[in-house]
Amino acid sequence: MSTFAVFGMTRAVALKDAQKNTPTTKAHNGAIIQLTASEWAAECEKRADRVMAGKKVKQLSGMFDAPSTPSSGSNCSERRATAGICIFDSRACSRMHQVSR
Repeated sequence: MSTFAVFGMTRAVALKDAQKNTPTTKAHNGAIIQLTASEWAAECEKRADRVMAGKKVKQLSGMFDAPSTPSSGSNCSERRATAGICIFDSRACSRMHQVSR
């Protein structure tokens, strides 16, 4: 089995990251100025816009286990027949009945 996850970037994730990493103060002419809530929100939007315009990606989902696929030498129909599974494949069904007799 192998593991996979979904990677990419969404606006919501970019904005959440921007809100976590955008300071509430700004240096202006050597002085530290406290940003108002609307100024900070605008800075967060700008930072999120830059992330969305770039190529940064994050893991968007949890890790999933991918089912193993049959190897090129194995016969999936025969494996289903041996397991007693019939998925409306006439060949698998006939093999299943032959195996179960």
